[in-house]
Amino acid sequence: MIYWPRRAAVASSHADTPFFLVLKEPCMPQLRFHGVTPARLAPVSRTLVDQLSEATETARDEFTLECISTQYVFDGQVVDAFPFVEVLWFERGQSVRDICAGAIHQAMREAGYPEAETFFLALRPCDYYIAGKPLARDGEGDRVGGDGISGESGESKVR
Repeated sequence: MIYWPRRAAVASSHADTPFFLVLKEPCMPQLRFHGVTPARLAPVSRTLVDQLSEATETARDEFTLECISTQYVFDGQVVDAFPFVEVLWFERGQSVRDICAGAIHQAMREAGYPEAETFFLALRPCDYYIAGKPLARDGEGDRVGGDGISGESGESKVR
């Protein structure tokens, strides 16, 4: 077993599917907002986290929303920042990604950023360390979860 703080993970694979890391409890999406002010994000943050929590089957307190102060320079002048959202997470599959992107888009519209863009950066468990120990080893797979398909242990995978 590989232990997260407050949760555990077990390795599992199927003969006909790539390796998946099965988490007994979901974990860790981090959203980084660029060109977005905390004052405009705060009013929509509760609903956004509720929607993301439901879509990913992840506890609300596992989410991190960070507003990064961003200044853009073009042709020798400071210009308005273009709002975008980076989502760092363990891959959960296209359908979950689509739902999350829709929820983020709706929240950004409600916060006054109708043309914000969102992109997802999938983290590999073997590149993620807690207390100096990797969540997985090289070759143990690049995904956590996967559209709700359960692992060999019968436990539901992170979505």
